Amino acid sequence: MTRRYVVLGNGIAGQTCAEELRKADSEASIAMIAAERHPLYNRVALPRYLRGQVRREKVFMRTVEDYAKHNIDIHFETWATDVDPKEKIVRTNRDQEFKYDALLIATGGRPKPPPWPGSDDVHSCLGFQTLDDTDAIIEKADASERVLVMGGSFIGYELAEGVSFRHKAKVTWIMRGPWFLRYVLDEEGGQLCRQLGEAQGVEFITNDEVQKFSRSNGRFTAETMNGH
Repeated sequence: MTRRYVVLGNGIAGQTCAEELRKADSEASIAMIAAERHPLYNRVALPRYLRGQVRREKVFMRTVEDYAKHNIDIHFETWATDVDPKEKIVRTNRDQEFKYDALLIATGGRPKPPPWPGSDDVHSCLGFQTLDDTDAIIEKADASERVLVMGGSFIGYELAEGVSFRHKAKVTWIMRGPWFLRYVLDEEGGQLCRQLGEAQGVEFITNDEVQKFSRSNGRFTAETMNGH
């Protein structure tokens, strides 16, 4: 009897699972449900793409033809709306039903939406997780005078560095802690990173956080707890 596999997510985990399943079973039915509209790409390369050091086409790790080559039934811009573990059925936003014998959920996570008042009105408030995010950041940052980066994590660092490398917008980087990666780096390491950022033209605001957004004359303003 033909085994039926459904893989939710076409990141590196989902892609590896589907390809390894195909190697192990040439007759199996393998369906991949992919919320994004792109074949597998290298998320680690997105910061270099943002900096302009890698061409967009070099970010991709698979082509649409690769799925057909491995006889993998890929469904882009599709996501699960319901999983019935008793009947072993996945239902999607496109009113499809996929029956399975084994299911892998490899959807990853997504950034938490900003909780501050006025956030819903800031159409230029973007995460930095996907290729579409990066395309949008490049488009908006290159057309902006100022870019605000929020969060002292490594992703915040890559975003602040990437936008500053483009030499289009002035970058302000705000973080709650006293320095970048405060739980990983000591003060000396944090200050070294700050010096490198300032040499690239990045303005740092530390020990502070945004409390609300407002809009005036077509421009967005972020107000912080400490009055910046």
